[in-house]
Amino acid sequence: MAPSRNGMILKPHFRKDWQPRMATWFSQQAQKIRRVRALWPGSLAFLWIRGGGTSPLLSLQANVQRLKEYLSKLIFFLRKPSAPQEGRQFC
Repeated sequence: MAPSRNGMILKPHFRKDWQPRMATWFSQQAQKIRRVRALWPGSLAFLWIRGGGTSPLLSLQANVQRLKEYLSKLIFFLRKPSAPQEGRQFC
């Protein structure tokens, strides 16, 4: 029968494989070293300063040019062909 909450273990008849079922800290220092070594390569990533990239003005101008080129290739089909709008090509 398993112990209930914070009571004492009544009859501790442990078998050969009791350690996986219990919370043991026999390798506490080894686990600490292993955690530190696992985090070490990525722990300096926050110190890197990102450089390069494009200026926002150039990227925005390129985006405007791309959108203007896209809109010039569109062909609009009106529901009421009797009233076309200026500046656009209609079929």
